[in-house]
Amino acid sequence: MAKWVSMWGQSHTDIRHRGPDYKGRTMRLIILNNIDGEKIRIRISNLEGKKPYKIVEAGIRKNYGESKMFPITFSGKKDCEVQPGEEFYSDEIPLQVVTQDQLEISMAFSTAVYSGNGIDEHVQCSKNGNYVQEAQFQTVHRNKTSCFHDLHHAIPAISSMEAYAKDEAGAIICFGDSITQQSTWTRVLRDAYMTSEPGITSIVNKGIDGNRLLYGPLMKMMKMYGRAGIERFQRDVLEEAGAKAVIIAIGTNDIGMSRNEKSDTYVTAEQLAVAQTKLAEKARENGMMVYGSTLLPRVGTTGYLEMNERERLKFNEWIRNTDVFHHVFDFEKVVRNPEHPEMLEFACDRGDHLHPSELGGKRIAQLILQEIDG
Repeated sequence: MAKWVSMWGQSHTDIRHRGPDYKGRTMRLIILNNIDGEKIRIRISNLEGKKPYKIVEAGIRKNYGESKMFPITFSGKKDCEVQPGEEFYSDEIPLQVVTQDQLEISMAFSTAVYSGNGIDEHVQCSKNGNYVQEAQFQTVHRNKTSCFHDLHHAIPAISSMEAYAKDEAGAIICFGDSITQQSTWTRVLRDAYMTSEPGITSIVNKGIDGNRLLYGPLMKMMKMYGRAGIERFQRDVLEEAGAKAVIIAIGTNDIGMSRNEKSDTYVTAEQLAVAQTKLAEKARENGMMVYGSTLLPRVGTTGYLEMNERERLKFNEWIRNTDVFHHVFDFEKVVRNPEHPEMLEFACDRGDHLHPSELGGKRIAQLILQEIDG
């Protein structure tokens, strides 16, 4: 029996400050697939936009032109307008996909798009024009004045790509913040499953930079940090097509941004534990495997206080001993400095004392693989 399974996905947030806005331009996204399917479909979203946007034309092909360009249509039309808060599927696309196919999605817009994300993928934005049918186009550079200039272009409009796959196929959802979004461990995990479970298991990155579990952005200018994790869990995890497991890796920003104990949004380890328990219970009710994770060390980051570190340690102690998850991955253990466990090991530190480097991400992924296999 076949079913729809997410090959790729992302959580939507406000991308207006990530740039560019794609008005009058073409987006080209290339992803590496690990779900075998006889046909595919694209889910389009404007969940975080305040204005409608218009897709002029969209198409998909695989392996850098190995196949013909398949049009992506919407109720039989090549263009569509997506209203604020709206989400819907494209028509089914008769493109057969297998593991390690590189899928090239092109989408031209006539208006700005402010709903999407900035996960680490190969994405390009053209200079003005519709280049959906073109193999090559001139690109715009990332905005060097943006505080997010070290990240890739934002990926607009698309929230998931799904394949009509065998019943045993499924997606592992990685639900988190920027430590997940930056893909240093999710990418390694994806590549490993391409070898161990070719065509069967996808890794879907549902991380949002700056995201918190219990509360949304602290202020309007931080809107790109996304809705509270506890609010978006239903949409981003439970409703993701073919989701069979979730790795919950969120909470560092709840604790790290809690700097006033009298504030209504101050978060303790106990509050974080209660919230994660609720998420785990919901996922279990949906028949999913549920994995928890410890919070990474972050002493040395700007504004991080001793009381924040105490709460982080309390939370990690709770999660190592709780039975609300099927299993807990001790991320902290594999990336911390042995002599100063409150800090990331130097080689595992991207440089900001919070995010794991490529080596740190590799260690986290290897831990997951070892303990799932074990």
